[in-house]
Amino acid sequence: MHSPDASTQGPLSSRSTLSSDGKTSIARSFASIPPASFAFVMATGIVSTGLKLADAELPSRILFVIAVLGAAILAVGLMIRLGRSFGDVMADLRAPARAYGFFTLVAAANMLSTRFDLFGWRAPALTLAVLGALLWFILTYAVPTQLLFAERQRSIIEDINGSWFLWAVGTQSVALTATMAARVYESALMAAAAVGLWAVGVALYLILATLVTIRLLLHAIEQEPLSPTYWIYTGATAISVLAGAQILHLPSELPVMIVVALVAWVAASTTMIAAGIGWLRRSKSAAWDQHPQNGRSKRQGAVSPENYGVKQPLRFSSNAYASAGPLSRAALTRAA
Repeated sequence: MHSPDASTQGPLSSRSTLSSDGKTSIARSFASIPPASFAFVMATGIVSTGLKLADAELPSRILFVIAVLGAAILAVGLMIRLGRSFGDVMADLRAPARAYGFFTLVAAANMLSTRFDLFGWRAPALTLAVLGALLWFILTYAVPTQLLFAERQRSIIEDINGSWFLWAVGTQSVALTATMAARVYESALMAAAAVGLWAVGVALYLILATLVTIRLLLHAIEQEPLSPTYWIYTGATAISVLAGAQILHLPSELPVMIVVALVAWVAASTTMIAAGIGWLRRSKSAAWDQHPQNGRSKRQGAVSPENYGVKQPLRFSSNAYASAGPLSRAALTRAA
């Protein structure tokens, strides 16, 4: 008797091999999904909404179905990537040129929420709005923190591109869904959240526009870095105008400004606390690496706080105090 081989197994063996290769290829494709892949869903949802407002019902519905199917496929792909290539996802979070692409998740969820609301389907609209808000909150703290404390060999300003405007786009999309929730529930709190988020989105837009302009002015512009992401410069403006226009339709008697001030104070406080915790963690890690008993020294490439681009605030404060004049030192002492 001879053992079966590929020639005796015939077409069944070939089919199983092709099936296995196909599954591997699909898994590999999902594992390489870029962070900004949900821009497809975001853009399709925007066009579908525009066609709906222009009374083009049939093409609007067709694009809506395409957007929902695309969102489902990309969501499955993202879960596969998180399971199989979690390290690659974290690497994307630490890459300045790719990290802000994750905010397309926020914009996609909120654009689908807005489209469901136009259908009058409140349950899926509000579910996606909550999902978008949660993703925005997580990414707003996770992405800048990862970029701030990641080890790098060159200035972060060199890797800034137009995808950073997606932070402002995602923020304004949350403002849109907050406006929708304020209208549905007649909630002063949600109206205040919408106004506050719109203001944060405008501030982010101005900050990011400054950073992108600095990058274009200070560093050579080559063909590869000059990518289509810079078109988001105008897209962020458009969604900011849209969110502001929707807010203007809210009831004027809602007491939003007091709540906005409170929310802004809480957000600023938590940001400072998070930055302080991150700095302390990195400082302790650097001190541990430089300890002689751990077998690493600064000459061997140990990590120091300066490598993270983080200054030492206590040393800075003491130097500033020492360099101040007598009157300034007296004023600092009284203030302390």
